Order: sequence, then C-alpha cells, then structure tokens
Amino acid sequence: MLPRKFRLNILEFYRNSQKSNKLKASFGTVFFRLVNKQPSRFAVVVPSALDKRTTCRHRTKRIIIEAVRSCIPDFIKNVEVLIKARKILAKQDRPEVEREVQTVFHKAEFI
Repeated sequence: MLPRKFRLNILEFYRNSQKSNKLKASFGTVFFRLVNKQPSRFAVVVPSALDKRTTCRHRTKRIIIEAVRSCIPDFIKNVEVLIKARKILAKQDRPEVEREVQTVFHKAEFI
C-alpha cells in the first residue's frame, strides 16, 4: 500500500475539472494531470470486468502499486496519476511491469 500522502481517491481525480492526459502501456492505461499540490498522488483501478475473483484483482493492484512505489523518489513534477489496469497480472509479471511503469513515467517526463 502506498503511504497516505501519496494516495489519491478515484473520486478526487474525476472531480478535478482539469483535462487529463493519457498514455497506453501493456498493463493498462495511465491518466495523469499536472497539479500544484505536493506531493504527487496515485490511484490504481482494476475493474471487476477483468476477473470476478477479488484475489486476482488485488494481486494485480499490489503489483502495480509496488512498481509505482519504486519510482516515487525520482519524481520531479507534481502530478495526479490514475492507472486503470487492462489485464490481470501474475507474480511473474512483476519485473516487466516495473520496467513498463518506469518507461511510461519517462515518456511523460515525470522522472
């Protein structure tokens, strides 16, 4: 789980009227917007349409959150990030997802 100061409620992300940008990745879609608030905040959504079992959805969420947590110290911009998963991830996918998350954040120039 992310530390409280880095957590973003999904409703807070959608209530913000500012337009968000979108990047596609192999594990899902990354929505982000620049904000003035410190520090950067993150939310991960795994739709129940991907798998009806909550254990699989929670595992996917934990894998993505751990990949994001490893990138947090390198952030240079204040952003709100919403990651919406497009597929269920297994434990073997973890190194690949970490590389992909770093690649997406580099592409968006957050790191």
